[in-house]
Amino acid sequence: AMFRCCCSLTELDVSHFDTSNVVSMWYTFSFCSNLKTINLGNMNSEKVEDITYLFQYSGVQTVICGNEATIEKFGLERFNLIR
Repeated sequence: AMFRCCCSLTELDVSHFDTSNVVSMWYTFSFCSNLKTINLGNMNSEKVEDITYLFQYSGVQTVICGNEATIEKFGLERFNLIR
C-alpha cells in the first residue's frame, strides 16, 4: 500500500521503479482521490499475484503504460490509456 491515501498526489510517475520482484500491489494506489494521471511506463508485472483494491477509490482517469501484459493483468483498458 505504498501510496495509499496520498490525497495530495495529482500525478505520479513510477515508470522508473524496479518492480521485477514485486508480488503484491495490494491497495497500492487506493484512496488517492486526487490522483488523475499515473505513468507506469513499461512496468514489469510478471511476478505480481495480488492486485486487490489496486485503484479502489482513486481518482485515476489516465494511465500511461507500454507493457501489454501489465495492461491486461491490471485491467487498465477501463482508463484513458496512453501507450
